Parts: sequence; structure tokens; C-alpha cells
Amino acid sequence: TDPASSSAPVGPRSRLPDSRAEHLVPYLNELSKLVSKNDLKDFDGCTLGELVGAMQYSAFHLSCMTTYYKAKVGRYDKKMKEDIQSAITRADGAKKKELTKVKEDLQRQKVMYETQLKSLRDSHRAQVENLEKEVDNQYDQGLRHSYRCIMAVLGKQHPNLKMDDLAAGVTQHMDEEAAKEDVEEVAPMVIEEENSPPRVILTDAGEASTPPDATGDTPPAPEVDQLTEAARLADLPSS
Repeated sequence: TDPASSSAPVGPRSRLPDSRAEHLVPYLNELSKLVSKNDLKDFDGCTLGELVGAMQYSAFHLSCMTTYYKAKVGRYDKKMKEDIQSAITRADGAKKKELTKVKEDLQRQKVMYETQLKSLRDSHRAQVENLEKEVDNQYDQGLRHSYRCIMAVLGKQHPNLKMDDLAAGVTQHMDEEAAKEDVEEVAPMVIEEENSPPRVILTDAGEASTPPDATGDTPPAPEVDQLTEAARLADLPSS
């Protein structure tokens, strides 16, 4: 069945022709559910041109509202993006400041530890030098004490022994030993012999201080010093 014949139109009849009014009946029924009766009366009393104008006005109003809300949403979206970017920038700045502070603290600790390490090294070096000096002094004191004891024993057992010559010989021997130690501290000389790989030898203090004679030959080694001879003489009575 045709909906136009089964249901009567709601509200006053339109002044439009009957052929058009019948086609508008379903829309008027739906419109009556959404629009009040007063609005229907206003629409019913309007001509087609007035209705088109009203529709154009409504469309323009909706377009303006859409443009307004689009602009408002755009401003809100822009502000939200700016707030997010500002928060990210602040977070990055705070992170950079924290990293810079950590780096400065690490650098300060590094300098402090390097200073402490240098101080400990200097202190250790000074302690080692002091210990070496103390050991050398104790060794020298023991050597002097032994020398005095030996000289005293030799003087008692051999009254006719020339103590001055013996003391001079001992002094000369000690000087030669000191010179030998100084030479040993120097880097060893490396010499190459024919048909043999190079080898390291230490220059003897006695040989280095003994110049060759006129013929070019090295003179014989000196005889046993007076201290060794005196010690041998000291052992004679006991044998």
C-alpha cells in the first residue's frame, strides 16, 4: 500500500498543490517528530522560495559554525602541540643540565683522584729514598765500625806495622770500589767481536783507570793491596 494513502498528513495542509503535498507527506511525518508544531506552522505558511531561503540560511549558519569550530579545534590542537613541544624541550634541557652536572662531578673526582695518586706516588718515592739513605748510612756506619775494629786488632797484634800506610791503602781501595760501583750503574757497553754475536760486558774500574804504556800493552794488574796483606799477616800467629 502507498504510505500516502494509508496515513493522513499531520498538521495543517500545505498550500502547495495536492500532487506535491502527497509526496511531502512522509517527510512531514518525520519532520513532525523532530520539529515543534509552531515551527511546522511557520514552515507551512512559507512559500517554496522562503523555504529555500531558510535552508540556505541554515546551511550558511552551519557552515559558519563548522568554520568556527574547525578554527577553535585548530587553535586547541596548535596549543596542545606547543605545550607538548615545550614540555619536551624542558625535559631535554633538564636532562642536559643533569648530564652536564654529572660530567662536571666526574671530572672533578678525576682531578681529585689524580692529585691524590700523584701525592701518594711522591710520598712513596720520598719514603723509598729515605729508606735507601737510611740503609746506606747504616751500612756506612757498620763499615766504619768494622774498619776501626780491624785497625785496632792489627795495631795490637803488629805493633811494627805502619798504620798510616795501611789506612791510606784502605782509603784507596774504598775509592776504587766506589768508582767501580759508579761505572756499573752506567749502561753497559756493547761490543761486537768477529764471527760472534754482540755481547754485553761491564767495564772494570781498574782497567778503565789504567792507561796503556808506551808500547801499547796494558800493564799487569796491581799487586794485592795492603789491607789484604795485613789481614794475611794477622792470621800468621794463629797458624
